[in-house]
This record gives sequence, C-alpha cells and structure tokens, in this order.
Amino acid sequence: LSFLSDVDTLSVQQSPAFLSKQTGDSVTISCVVTGYATPYIYWYRQDPHGGPQLLFSSLSASSVDPSTLGQFTASRPDSSHFFLESTGVAVNDSAVYYCA
Repeated sequence: LSFLSDVDTLSVQQSPAFLSKQTGDSVTISCVVTGYATPYIYWYRQDPHGGPQLLFSSLSASSVDPSTLGQFTASRPDSSHFFLESTGVAVNDSAVYYCA
C-alpha cells in the first residue's frame, strides 16, 4: 500500500464551450490551465468523420509548435493561457476543437 502525497491537481477550462460563426469571421478560443507550474498543453481538432488531429503543442510558456497552421494561429503568453485563433474561418473548419 502506498500513498501519493505530492500529486498535483490540474484544471483545464476552455471557453467558449460552443461557438457559431459565419464564413470569414474571426475566432478566438482560450484555454486556461491551473494547478501546475508549466504543463504541456495541446490543441486538437476533431471533425465529424474522423479521429482527433493534433494541431498545436506547447511544452512551455511562449513556445508553440507550430505557431501557425493554415489560417489558425496558436499562442501561449504564459504558462497558464493557451489561445487558438483564426482571422477568417471557412466552412470546412467546422469541427470540435479542444485543448488537453
């Protein structure tokens, strides 16, 4: 029997939870991670006909790989905040986007 005394609690909150936009609109989705100093954070996309696809990864603040993918840009200004942005969404961008 062992007890884990130094386990960190991690909370991930994404907003907005639901978003509906017109073609060409700009979009910003934010992800806030609390409870851990410098967590790894990832943005994923899942369309209705496939499995999850990794878009962006961040292993530390101010480090995002890649920083731009198509019309999407990801940024991480500090260890807790991770943003996914697009200046002009298209019809084929309709999917579930989530951070983990």
